[in-house]
Amino acid sequence: MYATPFTTLEGIALEPPPEFQNPPLLNLKPEQVDGILDKLSQFWQRFAHLFQRREQSEWGVKYISGRFMEGEKYFTSNIAQRAGEENERAMQNFVGASPWDDQALLIEHQSVAQETIGHPEGCIIMDGSGFPRKGTESAGIGRQYCNATGKVDNCQVGVYLAYVAPKGYTLLDRRLHLPEEWFSPEYAVRRVNCGIPEEMTFHNHQEWALEMLQGVHQRGKVTFQWVLGDEEFGRDTWLLDQIADMGDGIHYFMQIPANTRVWLERPETEIPIWKGRGRPNTRRKLVEGEPDPQQVDAISLPPEEYVRYTLHEGSKGPLVADVVFIRVVAVRDALPGPEVWLVIRHDVVSGEKRYYLSNAPEGTPHPKLAWLSADRWPVERSIEDCKDELRMNQYSMRSWRGWYHHMTLVMIAHLFLVTLQQEFREQAPALTISQARMLLKAVLPRPVFDVTAALKVLHKIQICNHRAYLSNRRRTLRKLGKLIDI
Repeated sequence: MYATPFTTLEGIALEPPPEFQNPPLLNLKPEQVDGILDKLSQFWQRFAHLFQRREQSEWGVKYISGRFMEGEKYFTSNIAQRAGEENERAMQNFVGASPWDDQALLIEHQSVAQETIGHPEGCIIMDGSGFPRKGTESAGIGRQYCNATGKVDNCQVGVYLAYVAPKGYTLLDRRLHLPEEWFSPEYAVRRVNCGIPEEMTFHNHQEWALEMLQGVHQRGKVTFQWVLGDEEFGRDTWLLDQIADMGDGIHYFMQIPANTRVWLERPETEIPIWKGRGRPNTRRKLVEGEPDPQQVDAISLPPEEYVRYTLHEGSKGPLVADVVFIRVVAVRDALPGPEVWLVIRHDVVSGEKRYYLSNAPEGTPHPKLAWLSADRWPVERSIEDCKDELRMNQYSMRSWRGWYHHMTLVMIAHLFLVTLQQEFREQAPALTISQARMLLKAVLPRPVFDVTAALKVLHKIQICNHRAYLSNRRRTLRKLGKLIDI
């Protein structure tokens, strides 16, 4: 869990690391793959007892299995068809409306994550992800920034915590962000229709992330030492101070905007002398003549102070960067705050500069800090895995409860793929999440699509089309009723 300094004269390692010099080992036997379904059954037993009824547990494992299977669409009705279930409405009700406790499953999920990949120096990473959606009735939908489209769009946005350790990574928790307008009187009916709890109040992304982090910390089921995040979280000094106050050896390492201001040395402050008029001054201010803080992108350091590191060896080769580490004084309410690390990373290939702040102790090894600057990718990879392999972004539930149920089950499904990675670590050390799902697709039973099955599907389609026609007709008549006297 440390970055590696270059030692060659030119600063370029021409040979890959030893573990990458030969093709990866793949020594899995067919009988091991055949046993994956038994492993899925054993894995699900950790969660089955948390449902109120046996039928709910059965729907849960079917919903997860349906997301492992091959298909073009992964909405609830499609999953029910692939699982061989005729009662699609029952599955839709299970995910969207049934009152089972997703929080209980989530807590067990965190316990399994710890058992599978837990490490004392694990990292928790904060991130947000948008889901483009149509319409206006889904919980939390609105015009907001959507990273999936790279612009302000009509979407739902989730805030997530991921966990990364030497053995692997997975998602830990999730929150559905509700834009501020959802708490206005105009949205009262929509809040009721979506089942949003009456006691719910507005939270920004940073507040949601902290609430989840505090929950993980208080439950004590997951061991971690570091909290990471991008600029959205790193610019929020309130969030940084809340993490710093958690204690237990927990430290933040956050990317910050280039215009963040710091002092290179702690300036002198004073309480102004009372001149006998008005209230005595109690707030400190900078002593006259002390320098103002400067932006981190204006800090100029000689090239020899940078050290070249291999931060990460990925599928496209090494990520190489020149990194420098400076102790600086952070700004709090225009006054000097805590002394922290400023890490400046200059990527050799792209030329991009990135800036980070950390409240890690002064004696923290520099290679550790360098490694942390490149360790935020697992949260993006976890979310992409869930979208690409489990179609986390394909769901038909509009309700608050449905969103949480769906996300919880997808996160559990992802964790099962992680357990397969660990189970086959010796025989297939390079096994990816996508490849683990490929093995699952090979052993999951496929529904028989013969003439009888095709006729059943056609019958369902025609019934759905007729229901849609009747609903649209009623809507049209209501509109006509406002225009003509009928």
